[in-house]
Amino acid sequence: MECSQIQDSLSAFIDCELAPDEAALIESHLEHCGVCRQQRESFEAQHERLRTLFVERRRAADLVADRVNQAIRERPELGPSNAGCRCCFRQQQAS
Repeated sequence: MECSQIQDSLSAFIDCELAPDEAALIESHLEHCGVCRQQRESFEAQHERLRTLFVERRRAADLVADRVNQAIRERPELGPSNAGCRCCFRQQQAS
């Protein structure tokens, strides 16, 4: 494989999305090619930074969702309402 092919596949390689035989070819290439190995290290560092960033954001979103769900449990009138639903309105009128 050529370096351009390796570099195009590095993200999938890091995410373990490649078939075993293709991953083995890339691993073999990386053992002998410093340029591609450096690119892999750069991608891995970027991947780790992004993972860390999104973990914190996801944690914050989960906390907000927990608070909203707790408020709904404590005050059911805050939960979903069918008052604006036309199909429910029609059913109520037909009764």
